[in-house]
Amino acid sequence: MGLLLDSAIQIGQGLICQPHPRRQQYWLFSKQELRVLVKRLWMRWPTVRCECSINGENKHYGTPINPCAPGRVPGGSSSGSAVAVAAGLVDFSLGTDTAGSVRVPAAYCGIFGFRPSHDVVSTSHVIPMAQNFDTVGWFARDPATISKVGHTLLQLPGEINVKPTRFIIANDCFKYLGSLGEQISHILVQSVEDTFGSHVISHENLGNYTLSKVPISKSFVSTAPESRASTIPELGALSYALRLLQRFEFKSNHEEWLNNVKPSLGPGISERIMEALTSTDDNLDSCRKFKVDFKAALTDLLGDYGVLAIPTIPGPPPKLNLDVTALKDFRAQAFCLIAVASMSGFCQISVPLGLQNGLPVSVSLLARHGADYFLLNLVRSFYPTLKERAAATWESGL
Repeated sequence: MGLLLDSAIQIGQGLICQPHPRRQQYWLFSKQELRVLVKRLWMRWPTVRCECSINGENKHYGTPINPCAPGRVPGGSSSGSAVAVAAGLVDFSLGTDTAGSVRVPAAYCGIFGFRPSHDVVSTSHVIPMAQNFDTVGWFARDPATISKVGHTLLQLPGEINVKPTRFIIANDCFKYLGSLGEQISHILVQSVEDTFGSHVISHENLGNYTLSKVPISKSFVSTAPESRASTIPELGALSYALRLLQRFEFKSNHEEWLNNVKPSLGPGISERIMEALTSTDDNLDSCRKFKVDFKAALTDLLGDYGVLAIPTIPGPPPKLNLDVTALKDFRAQAFCLIAVASMSGFCQISVPLGLQNGLPVSVSLLARHGADYFLLNLVRSFYPTLKERAAATWESGL
């Protein structure tokens, strides 16, 4: 099977293939040929940047305009890739996601964003940030395209027409969104009932589940700053463990370069880089155990074909040029949500739900490590119902 490439593609910030405007010229690549093409072209556009901002604001080259909400940040760090898709310049694009850099801009720009299971898509020739968390993900405007890209790049056995055995809605996570969270939960319940039946739906308090199934989380809850800033202390603790591990790997990868080059860094990023450079390896063994035990607990919760629904981000995209201190609580809550897939290595897709009051709304679905085909196929099968239910809800104003 090959991929009929009648799509414009972007890798990172580089436009690599634009079909004839009248769609009269096509390219046919085998999966292996496309993987080689992606690898070579990624090497052709090396970008040396510190991927530490989920806002996507760039003091050096300017911030890409969010086509979905021009006065708001586009999300990052894969901001250019997301904006190119949202603006219709390309049909799909690639980006890296260590701690939200595909999922967040997808949500902010109102498009699909897929973070694959960790280590199932090659990161060869990608400059590592934190290799135990780095992934190569992709963006698209519709479920057919994002699924088509996945079926080309994923090196996993296919799973055809598998229905979910459980569809779990994390009630505590949706409380971040207030009344909007209740609306999204209702949209999900209706859509899943219509498509798969009410028997697969269940609700879970993800924080309480983590506390009961991952004993080491208790020690983090009592000490992690994030657990005090978050309304879900257990996920704040998970985010803290992610941050410590990510800092250690980033420091190991880039300390020498940063000390020698002394690059000019943007607001917020420079402070986080300094935190990484001054960090120690204390508590790393506990963080690693937290990571392993959390993955096992989440695997038990979902089983082979369960789905977990959480918000992608805790609210609408922030306004441009806000002071970093004004976003402290929002950022802490965002990383509580981001940490779930980053620490478990599970696949996650951010799904757009249209606009409410002129701002993009999204939801995220997660499945176990290696169930990437299953998750892509599931979204493709029930997104029409989900989109219809969301549109009716926003139109009704309820």
